[in-house]
Amino acid sequence: MTQSKLEKLKSKLADAEKKRVQLDKTIKRLQSQISEEETKSFRMTLTELDLSVEEAISFLKEKNRPSAAQLAHSFNQAAPPSDYQNAEGKELKVNV
Repeated sequence: MTQSKLEKLKSKLADAEKKRVQLDKTIKRLQSQISEEETKSFRMTLTELDLSVEEAISFLKEKNRPSAAQLAHSFNQAAPPSDYQNAEGKELKVNV
């Protein structure tokens, strides 16, 4: 190979390594953000369901817990509330 071709290849290699380092940093940052969001979501779910972490872990480890499809089906069958009252006691119609 000629010297100029070697220099071009070295330059391309250096550029590729820089891009790899940048991508690695981006991946780590995104993984951190995803983990943070999952943790927030998990904590919010625990709060909404009034569960302790231990209870949630126990539920997740159960072998007979309902599948996502079963849960979705049961939510779809539940009748959505249609009437609510505001602070003054007046009924409000909610379009669902």
